[in-house]
Amino acid sequence: MGASGGPIVYDGASAKAQLKSDGYVAVRDGINGPVTVPSVWADVSTDANTGWFLAFVAYPRVTSPYVSSVVGDPPNTSTSSQAKLADSAIRKLLNLGTKQTRTQWWHTSEAYGSVWADGSLNNDSTMYNLFEYPDNWSSDSSSGGQRFKRRNGPNSSYGDWITSAGDGCSGAVGGWSNYQQSSCTISWFAGCEGTPAYYHCCACPVDRASQLFIWAN
Repeated sequence: MGASGGPIVYDGASAKAQLKSDGYVAVRDGINGPVTVPSVWADVSTDANTGWFLAFVAYPRVTSPYVSSVVGDPPNTSTSSQAKLADSAIRKLLNLGTKQTRTQWWHTSEAYGSVWADGSLNNDSTMYNLFEYPDNWSSDSSSGGQRFKRRNGPNSSYGDWITSAGDGCSGAVGGWSNYQQSSCTISWFAGCEGTPAYYHCCACPVDRASQLFIWAN
């Protein structure tokens, strides 16, 4: 059943066209193809042009997100513990759609108490990635040589293709979210923090992001 009792959708554009409200949907591989993602939370209310599917809710301050073992019930925006879709499902959503992810960051500094990221879609708290080959990316391994593009919330266009450095900071890890090429700042992996951090501060106490929502389209 769709988010509003409607039909099964098969990509973000179809989700936007078919669904009236956010909620769980099953995703079909093509208009008349088989169901390949049985249940995923769809956001059809915040983007004027497309729908987004929630792939991963991470709490890196509490639990490492570099794992595939948290696959279970598909997360929604109220999920209070770490949860994600299987990598095969994330790849399917990306390959059926536009090969993009949208990552919302929440990070209040433990060292300073200041808010570095508040999850807003309208500022640098949100980043977008475009993947050349989603099948080469995973949740628990790092590899260099993968091409992606990036932009932050306020920008409407991507920059040039970037090749991941594979140095732990910007390898194809965790990820589905990757902002820097070879710097750990605002990246899926920040070296001294040992997990995602919006702002890299090795002089601080370990200062990891509080929460991430990673959407696929």
